[in-house]
Amino acid sequence: MQGTRTHIFWDAPFGLRHLVPWLIKFGYPPSPYEKTAQGEKPNPLEIVFTGAGSLLPSDLPDNIICICIGAEPDRRTKYFLQTPIAPRALAHLLAHLRCPEKIYSYKPGIPSDFMEIIPWLDSLNTGNAAIYLPELFQYIDDEKADTAIFPILTDKIQTLLQQSPDLILLGLEQGGVRTRIICARKAGQLVPKEALPLLLELLDKSHVPDESETLIRAIGMFSAPSARECLEREALGEDTVRALAAIESLGKNHTDPETLRLLSSLIDHKEPIIAADAANALAATDTEASHEALAEHLHPEDALVRKTVATLLVRAGKKALLPVSRAMEKGSPPERIIAALILGHMGLSEAIDPLCGQLRHPDANVRFSVCEALGRIASKKTFLPLIAALGDSNQDVVCSAITGLNYQHPKTGANAVRQTMAARPRIKSTLIAAIAAMQATDLFLGLSDDRKTAKAIIQAAAESRNPSLLHRFLKACASMENPVTRQGCESILRKAIEEIPSERPRILVTDDSPTMRRFYETLLPQYGYTVETARDGLNALTRLQTDPSRFVLVLTDLNMPNKNGIELSISIREKMGTELPILMVSTETMENQKKTALQAGVTAFLRKPFTTEKLIAQIRSLLNPDKKKRKESS
Repeated sequence: MQGTRTHIFWDAPFGLRHLVPWLIKFGYPPSPYEKTAQGEKPNPLEIVFTGAGSLLPSDLPDNIICICIGAEPDRRTKYFLQTPIAPRALAHLLAHLRCPEKIYSYKPGIPSDFMEIIPWLDSLNTGNAAIYLPELFQYIDDEKADTAIFPILTDKIQTLLQQSPDLILLGLEQGGVRTRIICARKAGQLVPKEALPLLLELLDKSHVPDESETLIRAIGMFSAPSARECLEREALGEDTVRALAAIESLGKNHTDPETLRLLSSLIDHKEPIIAADAANALAATDTEASHEALAEHLHPEDALVRKTVATLLVRAGKKALLPVSRAMEKGSPPERIIAALILGHMGLSEAIDPLCGQLRHPDANVRFSVCEALGRIASKKTFLPLIAALGDSNQDVVCSAITGLNYQHPKTGANAVRQTMAARPRIKSTLIAAIAAMQATDLFLGLSDDRKTAKAIIQAAAESRNPSLLHRFLKACASMENPVTRQGCESILRKAIEEIPSERPRILVTDDSPTMRRFYETLLPQYGYTVETARDGLNALTRLQTDPSRFVLVLTDLNMPNKNGIELSISIREKMGTELPILMVSTETMENQKKTALQAGVTAFLRKPFTTEKLIAQIRSLLNPDKKKRKESS
């Protein structure tokens, strides 16, 4: 309009950056406001654009048209522009200032028919993005919008924003929650410097979890000190969702020593989910310092966190070998046990020497774990330490050594066992019992040329009354060269199989240690139980889901991969809803571990090492609680 003066009172830098060029293009260039001098003829029209909270001069002339800018119009507002300002809406309003009734006839260019949306979206490109993106922002923020088309709208907006960083800033400053989330994601990808102050300001004000999480992840992509300080503050905050997002962002994009120290300290957090996330974030940095920090937390109090740390170190492989070895050397018995477990699962020959250094540790559980680990490593170097462990005073350690020899050195192992029996006759019966209990059929075949030894092993196997064990040895007998010895052994085994009752209480044993699984398979049938084994909690849950009524009791280890004993117990109680007794057996000695287990649904907790009498008594008391009560009352 001829003679029109335009003024803007709006504290929105990016809104102004968007608005001013369009006003100039439409012939309404804004100018600073100045009061008309006395005697000077006033302009026929003055337009003032004002944003929410802006202070207007008190001496505005009577011929002023005030256009309010904001998310929603005030009831007293005659002229209104919704933010983010759509250029087509601005042009329509300016064209009808003399006809206010026509202003409200404007309709956005977005088709209302769903079938027309896709071809319309295809027509949008970086050339017309500045015109249509503000309308898309308004549409997607509208509570009445058709949410069914949001996915395709969001994809299109993201594509258009790729070449329009100024519109990202506009959406962050002027958009609603949905727009801000979309623009924050794109800001995290493109990392425009001007976006960081906006993101930080929005995060301070945000109370919407989805928005807060997206803002934190976007902030995490910036390397500025203010971004790192924000992430640290959020990581230490009380809001779990925000803390998790901040921790993950720190791990992905920040590897400075201060960040690593923070993540390391968070592994001791009282919330297991935060502690586990901190461990994952630390591992994500994949630095020597991060592996050292993880190895300093081999035995967190929470079983879930413990499993997470162990899994991450195993996954790191050779990079984590030295840190884990050093931690094992100076750690407590529980830490040494976990370290041995980790090194064993790594399966690296470089771990053999550090493991052998623990074979004389006074704690039998440590020596047992070391033999288990050595048995997992395919190397000739494990032969001598496993043979040396055959003379250990603890039978479980001997069983673990037998298992390792059977897996890794069946031929040379059989010869070495024979020599050990000859040199140390006092432990011959222990070795025979261990070969039978561990179902070491390869060692058995290697020793079967000695008829006496072969028969002794088979008799020990027969005493187990375990059908699967007996059938395994029966199958092995078919490979024996001496027909007389073979027939004698087969006769003993078949007779033992025939004497086993067809129906016996079935116990599900869950343990990642093959030695312990074999131990339970040998021991429990001698006391009238059928044993079914699972290698971890996930495997056990699969067996239970088929038909939980098949089992009278679940006997589980605590520390296992995939699903540990705590997670298994929670799944049994909450997902399956069964009251099946759960007996947890573990080397853990801290009282809070027992408390956590009982809270998860474990019926009873038994610490290793235990005697056979104690284990059987515990099982019987769980299966016959009324009998135990009567005994206590008498």
